[in-house]
Amino acid sequence: MIVLSVQNVVKYFGPDPVLDGVTFDVQAGDRCVLLGPNGSGKTTLLKILIGEIEADSGTVNYHPQVQIGYLQQHPQFASGQTVWEIAEETLGDLKRLAEEAETTASQLSLCDDDAAREQLSDRYDSLQQQIHQRDGYRLDYKIQRVLDGLGFDRSTHQQPVEQLSGGQRNRLMLAQLLLTEPDLMLLDE
Repeated sequence: MIVLSVQNVVKYFGPDPVLDGVTFDVQAGDRCVLLGPNGSGKTTLLKILIGEIEADSGTVNYHPQVQIGYLQQHPQFASGQTVWEIAEETLGDLKRLAEEAETTASQLSLCDDDAAREQLSDRYDSLQQQIHQRDGYRLDYKIQRVLDGLGFDRSTHQQPVEQLSGGQRNRLMLAQLLLTEPDLMLLDE
């Protein structure tokens, strides 16, 4: 299955093209590398792929069910947050699903109307299924597993991000990306 198809992408900055007719396909399971000297258009191409900038011509098409993850070159985090908080905020959508499921269950327990009760019950079942499919019942475990796998000592989990080295900040960005579980990861190094 083709997850990404790039056809004849051209991008100009000034009179000369930075990208001129870039064409390739990425199949599920492929691992690809862009190599080239500084200024050769690697970051430009990645920014086109994620839709941050537009190509002057050509097309970029993703399989409709593919979730894209992008790791930018320079980490930027909000001041005052800890390593754990930054990793945890990546899973905010799962936390919101769990909160909605809890609210729906509460409403369901107080509901007297049969039609409304059936609607709430269907919604609760749907939420539970989504949470289960995404392993949303073990968020702390997921965070711990990713941080451990990237070499974060547990003593650093409550450390403010400002105290991290550049390498640690890059690994924290990678942790965020891994926690989103994208189908296709674009890493700009």
